[in-house]
Amino acid sequence: MGAGMSAFNVTMDGEYVIGLLTGMAGGLHGAIAAQLTASAEVVKEAMRERAPIGVGGEKGLKGSIGVVTDPVTLTAEIKPSMRYADAVETGSRPHWPPHGPDSSLAAWAKLKGLNVYAVARSISVKGTKPHPYIQPTFDDTKEEVGKTFNAGLALFLRSFAG
Repeated sequence: MGAGMSAFNVTMDGEYVIGLLTGMAGGLHGAIAAQLTASAEVVKEAMRERAPIGVGGEKGLKGSIGVVTDPVTLTAEIKPSMRYADAVETGSRPHWPPHGPDSSLAAWAKLKGLNVYAVARSISVKGTKPHPYIQPTFDDTKEEVGKTFNAGLALFLRSFAG
């Protein structure tokens, strides 16, 4: 600018900006963890609704679906704990299943009015058909989970806009 002209100065308080960003970074982890926990519960309930009802009813496969979250790595694992859960989801190749009197197969066969040994023999020849509930749950909830994260993070960022 030449002589006699006014000057327009722009200054930024660098310490304020650094402090604001540091505060945001610290709070962001907690905001993501909260969205992760909420989303994992939604997925768990959706998976429980889809899981086939077996002899254990709500205490069987459905009831075994749980969530383990790790707030440090920001991960959540939603899965059933029953050892036969994968075979229900994807089916199984022919094999001899446990079919003793205390087995879940024996309880299922009794509930259906079938001979447990005939069922075990059939599985040993044909395997089992898949009854997917995990993958369809993922497919049906991924959009809702994405929206939940977007809304939660947008709310978090708006809290710093004022």
